[in-house]
Amino acid sequence: AAGSILLSAVAGGIGLAWADDKDLWAEGGQIVLTANHNTAAAIKLHADAGTSQTIQLLNDAGTASTAIDSQ
Repeated sequence: AAGSILLSAVAGGIGLAWADDKDLWAEGGQIVLTANHNTAAAIKLHADAGTSQTIQLLNDAGTASTAIDSQ
């Protein structure tokens, strides 16, 4: 559609790299990550730069017990 960006790598993967002191930021209506490779650790969040790092799951508007769901 007009104004959209489509990245496609039919025969290979896609990688992103940026400076360690810069952030990757994305915002929009919904994010769906789907892993279609039947392998261990198909989706992995990995913090690997020091003992002060944390990984957070945050829903700052949801208040129900299912606000963060682990289906």
